[in-house]
Amino acid sequence: MTEFQLPPEAQKIYLNRRIKDYERMFSELDNPDFDFIKTLGHQIKGNADTFKFPELTPIAKKLESAAMERSVSALQAALLEFKDFVQNTQNKINLM
Repeated sequence: MTEFQLPPEAQKIYLNRRIKDYERMFSELDNPDFDFIKTLGHQIKGNADTFKFPELTPIAKKLESAAMERSVSALQAALLEFKDFVQNTQNKINLM
């Protein structure tokens, strides 16, 4: 059985969407939409492996947990980790 080959362009689109998600969450830190963040974290947790980014799953869990706890400080920490991962991964993919 051959492994599913995900086109690099699909990964780029996925990461671009994550940057937009980050920008929205970061811009709302003064008044976070915890329901949106919880849903988004859950969705990313579920699809990160599909897009070949298993390292994103634990970060998405942190976003989801921060939203469930309604903790702005935990959200800030998870957002920083989220942004760093997405930007670093985008840079790697763009070099391919």
